[in-house]
Amino acid sequence: MKRIIVLGMLALSPHSLVAQQSDSLRDEITRQNQAIMDAFNRNDPLEVASYYSDDARIAGPGRVFAGRSEVNGYWTSFPMTGRHWTLEVLETAGDHNTAFQVGRSNIVGARGASITEFIGVWKRQPNGELKLALDAWTGRGRATDAALIDSIRTLDRGWGNSYATHDTVYARALFADDFSVLSGNGSIKSRETELADVRATPGLTMDYFRTSDVDVRVHGSGTFVTGIAEWKFAYNGRSNTLRRRYTALYLRGGPLGWRMIALHMRPAGGEAGA
Repeated sequence: MKRIIVLGMLALSPHSLVAQQSDSLRDEITRQNQAIMDAFNRNDPLEVASYYSDDARIAGPGRVFAGRSEVNGYWTSFPMTGRHWTLEVLETAGDHNTAFQVGRSNIVGARGASITEFIGVWKRQPNGELKLALDAWTGRGRATDAALIDSIRTLDRGWGNSYATHDTVYARALFADDFSVLSGNGSIKSRETELADVRATPGLTMDYFRTSDVDVRVHGSGTFVTGIAEWKFAYNGRSNTLRRRYTALYLRGGPLGWRMIALHMRPAGGEAGA
């Protein structure tokens, strides 16, 4: 939590995330998807891997491939011959530095089609190109219904409450092992770093941490949650209220039924305090 407070007091990135995704960013992600498909369909695994950042992670059921060497190894060992890959952009959100994609993957081969839905996190590189920092998926899930959306909203409230009450037990159950928190400048925090922020901090008194305007969209095994987070606290006697728009990405699994794999918080306006 102290890291959230410190970041909240710093100057904000000029490329703030907005509620509605711009067409230009969606178009850019679509072009990158097309380039990845083209490389796969001409059997060029290292070209596919080149669209991932050097610190990227590929997270599938039971295994995570992290870093340039493992990402390259994943794709050079992936059977491409005789297969055709199609990627579909279902939904996007983000800003200039960090973008999110909910997508559908369809690989057709001699044994039929393999369809999965995935969540991608894209990071702007120093050369200006967007590259995948996180590529995560599970198998296809059941159809969306009201009860499922309600369960995600319950997890969302629990996420906020974990900061308010310093509930690391809940946070540890919710955060995936490969959980990442992405800042507006493209830096990434790990699960353990975020758990340290959930823990009680000397000099910090929490009043509340709550979410509002929460929108839940389920795509098979992946869920895309957006909303407003607001928290009030006193740190060393100095009172502040911070307000952020957030995007949380979930995949099925874990002790709570879903696991949060990525979180991005950005300016929302209407803040009190200095």
